[in-house]
Amino acid sequence: MSKHHHISIAVVFLSLSFGASASALQLVQQPVLQTLNSTDAQEISGQITVPALSTLKPASVPVWMDSPDATPARLQQAVATGRIDAETADLYLAFALRGDDRLPREYISTATWHGTAHLARLRQTTLAQLKWADADPSRQMLASTDVYMRIEQLLNGFCDDYTSALTNEFDSPHFHIQYSTIGGGLTIQDYATSLERAWDTEVVKFGWPQPPIATAPAAGNRIHVRIDLTKQQGLYGLASYLGTHAGRVGDNPNTAWRETDAEAACLVLNRDFSKFYPTSALQALNATTAHEFVHVIHYGVGIDSDLNGNAGLTFAESMATMMEDEVMNEANDNYNYLWPKLDICLGAYNDSPYKYWVVMRAMTERFGTGVANGAEQVLQDFMTVLSQGQGGRLTAFNQGFVNKGTTLANAYHDAAITLRFTKPCDGNYVYPYCFSEANNYVQQKGAAKISSGSAVNGTISTLGGSYSGTVENHYAMNWVDLPLNIAPYAVTLQNNSTTGEMRFSVVCDTGSALNVLTPSQVVSAKKSGAVPNVDPSACVKLTAIITNQKVTSEAPRTCSADAYTLSIGAPSSLFKTYLSFVRK
Repeated sequence: MSKHHHISIAVVFLSLSFGASASALQLVQQPVLQTLNSTDAQEISGQITVPALSTLKPASVPVWMDSPDATPARLQQAVATGRIDAETADLYLAFALRGDDRLPREYISTATWHGTAHLARLRQTTLAQLKWADADPSRQMLASTDVYMRIEQLLNGFCDDYTSALTNEFDSPHFHIQYSTIGGGLTIQDYATSLERAWDTEVVKFGWPQPPIATAPAAGNRIHVRIDLTKQQGLYGLASYLGTHAGRVGDNPNTAWRETDAEAACLVLNRDFSKFYPTSALQALNATTAHEFVHVIHYGVGIDSDLNGNAGLTFAESMATMMEDEVMNEANDNYNYLWPKLDICLGAYNDSPYKYWVVMRAMTERFGTGVANGAEQVLQDFMTVLSQGQGGRLTAFNQGFVNKGTTLANAYHDAAITLRFTKPCDGNYVYPYCFSEANNYVQQKGAAKISSGSAVNGTISTLGGSYSGTVENHYAMNWVDLPLNIAPYAVTLQNNSTTGEMRFSVVCDTGSALNVLTPSQVVSAKKSGAVPNVDPSACVKLTAIITNQKVTSEAPRTCSADAYTLSIGAPSSLFKTYLSFVRK
């Protein structure tokens, strides 16, 4: 039985702050994406408790908008510069999500963005605002409370009460589609075919749980779809758990286990995908249906409460983005989301969740792409463990790899090697250290970067040199380039932290293959490890790969940055003896 209650597929982002007087809580002109400290707002039995006003603290989070010119980013910039306040920005975001004509023209953009996470965040903000008003009568007369009451009305019944009339209907085997005009050179049959392809691949071919149908189903017990968003050309689409033909079902009858919080979801898709440059209209449509149908399945097994918080959102959105490749491999819209910040930990990842798809791909591609029981199975097992209440996010993800005969720690370290070199799988470049589409990634976005925009965290240039750095626990990576064209040397990693658990290997790119010079080794706190016999003469690039696999929490609020020192020196005496012997 699922132990989880319903919240949403997104972090509880609350656009709140406090002024000098705690008794007169005010919304201030902070960036739209704000959140309470996790100790201040706890989820209990599906509700968000109201904290004491004296404990309320602002805590800004990074912007993870798809495009810096997308509508949500324009709204955030307007708040940051004082043109509008936070509650007005949230109202305008509701207009944007609804395709409402009342969205001011200056916030209408063709720049691309995804709606599901924004919708879920806005619902949680609205819920929290109205709860505060219920708990504090002095807030009930505030203008901000009235705004959130308006937003609540806008968001209820999301898939059935649009401002634009949709006069046409089309039924495919699993979807009831309402639409008016369709642009971009596509037809209603294109939409129906794309939706059914997502169903056939994810449910039939891969065996993912069939989504439940709402208690008030659309015609023929189908999933309700609206083709709309006439005022938001850049919004791909979204999945919603509210609507006449959506909502709580409790247990999904299509799974072998019993949930208590499964939701039937509906879909809204853009009516004109011709603006989603550089992909074609059909590619953008196919990527969107594959992506958003993953969210429908997530709702259907009741795991959206597991996928809140920064990293939870990263799991939800990066997996959905990776599934675009699994379902619609030719779409390649995910190329637009490269690269993630690779030295930020997975456990509390707080940058664009969509970009992290390539890390998921690097960890799972070795198991097979576009085939049942391949890469998708790791994601499916992750979802199953969460739905059954058998573990949190990191435990569930690890179980997916255990079921494949390895571990998350091993797969993540291998992914760190793969991402550093980004080699295509041909010749002697083989799994697990290659991508089938590596050349396309590099052509589209260049080589992988770390947070600073550099290709590596550090470089050691001479014998006797060293590099001191930090790597976050809960799965983050560092890369340190090592010198070429000098005599063989030893590479030593000193773990200077009291908590870190660092996995360490040295990898040589010969120009035709990647050679891991010794099996990776784990260096625990205050310990050291060494590769004693690194001969760089055959390498065109040589890099020390360091990952931190220390886990102390399923959902850490932050990840500790653990210190290390990497150094190179003369080979060990044993290796010197060996060199002397082989040269005779």
